[in-house]
Parts: sequence; structure tokens; C-alpha cells
Amino acid sequence: MIQTKQLNEIYINLPAIAQQEALDFLLFLQQRYDKNNALINRPVQDKKLNANIRDHLAFGMWSDITEDSRTFLKQLREEQWSS
Repeated sequence: MIQTKQLNEIYINLPAIAQQEALDFLLFLQQRYDKNNALINRPVQDKKLNANIRDHLAFGMWSDITEDSRTFLKQLREEQWSS
């Protein structure tokens, strides 16, 4: 395991921007663990991550295509890009 003295030496030899990144990362890690070094499981707050894909506007947009998707795309590209 890395020692505090060694860690400090590495830190002070970094450029200021890298020192800030290192500090930010350490603060991030500190928030993830409790005092017993156990990972804190926080519920996901972002509703987009929990959304059902079937609710997305693009879901089912190819449902009425009866031919092979490659053939359909090739034909679509030829129509759109031939101008």
C-alpha cells in the first residue's frame, strides 16, 4: 500500500491542474464510502437511466418495415443521397 509521505511527494510534483483533478477524485471516493470503508449504495437519481425503452419516441419506428433492414437502408440512402 502506498504511504502518506509517498502520496504527498507524488501530489506536490504534479502540475496544479492535475493536483485539482486528484483532489476532486479523492473527494468523489470519500463520498462513495462510509467510515467503515463500506461502499455506500445510493439509489440512481437520474430518471433517464430508469426509463423504459418502450417509452422512447424512437421505439418501434421500424415496426412497419416488412423487408430486410439492410435492403431498406440501402434503398433509403440511395433515394436521399442521389440528389
